[in-house]
Amino acid sequence: MFHKFLNSLKTPNNASLIEAIQKGYNTIFEERRHYNKQFAEDESPIKEDDVLTVYHGFNNINDALTVAQFGLSGKGRARRIYSYESGNNPKGLFVTIDPNVIKRGGFAHSGVIIEFATKVKDLDTPVWAGGGSYFVQGQMTQSFKDDDDRKKQQLAHREEQKKSDVKSISDSDRPELAYTLFRNAEKQALYIGDLNPNMIRAFWVNERLMHDRMLDGNWERIKPKEFIKKYTTKENTDNAEKYSDSYRESKQRLFAPNDNYDETKLSQVLKNQKYELDLDYVIDLLKKDEHVLYSTLWPKQIEQFKEKYGMDE
Repeated sequence: MFHKFLNSLKTPNNASLIEAIQKGYNTIFEERRHYNKQFAEDESPIKEDDVLTVYHGFNNINDALTVAQFGLSGKGRARRIYSYESGNNPKGLFVTIDPNVIKRGGFAHSGVIIEFATKVKDLDTPVWAGGGSYFVQGQMTQSFKDDDDRKKQQLAHREEQKKSDVKSISDSDRPELAYTLFRNAEKQALYIGDLNPNMIRAFWVNERLMHDRMLDGNWERIKPKEFIKKYTTKENTDNAEKYSDSYRESKQRLFAPNDNYDETKLSQVLKNQKYELDLDYVIDLLKKDEHVLYSTLWPKQIEQFKEKYGMDE
């Protein structure tokens, strides 16, 4: 019975609250840094509380619309296009500080790129078993045994980059991350934070690539609301409902990814949906049924929920 309720959930629409939050977010993040496309030597060291503008190219329009409407979390296990990445970098959204990497490298087959700001502490360093920076087609791939094994590789890179002659790398809080951002060809990192829709700064759209699969089109920067209005067509929505697990899963979440778990807010969500379920009943169900818990809350709220109610991992 509760599963039917979950499938009918819609994101609460409170325009005034969203506008207020957006203004607050923009104020906090207005001192963001943009990548200097000339030389890493011209960059200053990056600190954990620094804010960077990052970009991600979508493989299909369904994923772009899902994030635009519901947000995303980099804390869960990601769906990777290349299977070897699951054993090397299982979590996080691949992002770059240079949008031209995506535009020139064919990393946005959908013709859509997202732009948002993030604190450095919400970025992780991508690593690959064996110490390389990537695998090529036909090469025997390797995977890390576990998270600890992966962490050892990151720490080894850190010690190596501490010796760098480039101060923007060696003097950063995490030299290995600074290296992948400034010196790696793809200027990349893994976003492991929680992104609400109102935290998205813009989308870049290439209509020529989107419709004709040609790379010679122009990229246009548009606001998130405009992107949703223009591309949330019946055809795209129907395709997302049919073919996108991410869309269906995101649609039934009770909160936005970066929201804090709160009983009062949970009660209000249930009330907004006009579904007469007792709050204590819902909380008890979330405690007992792990499937319901993981399908209705984002990773941030799951962690807070378990801590609040003393649930063991």
